[in-house]
Amino acid sequence: PRRLRFGGMETALKRFLQSALGEYVSGGLRVDTSKFPLTLSNLKLNERKIQEEMDEEGPVPFELSHGSIGSITVNPGWTGVDIRLTDIALTLSFSATRALQWAMRSGEAQEDVHAEGGGPPASERRRRGPPPDPMPPPPAPPNVAPRYCPAHDCSEKRGKVAPRWLECSSCRKSLQTNYAEFVVCPICSDREHRCMLCGNHAPAAGGAYLPPRADPLLSSVPPPMPPAPSFLPPPTTTIFREGASA
Repeated sequence: PRRLRFGGMETALKRFLQSALGEYVSGGLRVDTSKFPLTLSNLKLNERKIQEEMDEEGPVPFELSHGSIGSITVNPGWTGVDIRLTDIALTLSFSATRALQWAMRSGEAQEDVHAEGGGPPASERRRRGPPPDPMPPPPAPPNVAPRYCPAHDCSEKRGKVAPRWLECSSCRKSLQTNYAEFVVCPICSDREHRCMLCGNHAPAAGGAYLPPRADPLLSSVPPPMPPAPSFLPPPTTTIFREGASA
């Protein structure tokens, strides 16, 4: 065979073959680049290293029990290098335990791919456990009796009109009332010791709160609908209405 020397090609070929194939051949790859074409025959594969590569992403159902390469031929030329591997033989044994592990891992991968809503993968959800219970809804506002000043301390002193929606000047919540005057809602009235109708000082606490009932003066005629607002009403509203006989 011809002896070819192309400067540093011999050294480069030796390093390339050892780095690309050396760890996969049992006992390493001994390369003699003193003559070409280079032929390496009857190479036994490193089954342990190849099995590690096969199991890199998890155990596969097969185990490599034996592997060999009939020959590796390296033939450099002026335009490149021709490398040929022939008679590659692999003997694989089936493992039921590995097959079960592989099937479970494949199922988890499919669940992870089809996870909806951009949430964590199914395997991560199982690791974290069930989600915590949702926060309970906020409690409903208490039924507080409003306070009245001496100028409005009885029903006869409180003017009545058709029910309408008004806004509390303190908390800015809206409620429906049939009082002609209105400044603060019952809760703010009690908390700030102010008259609900005029806002003046009202030191005396209100009486027992009665649930809203229909005004007897308006019971025969349904109350008119309030004009459609240009914005959505607040999520929490309170209806406070007093009858003429209250």
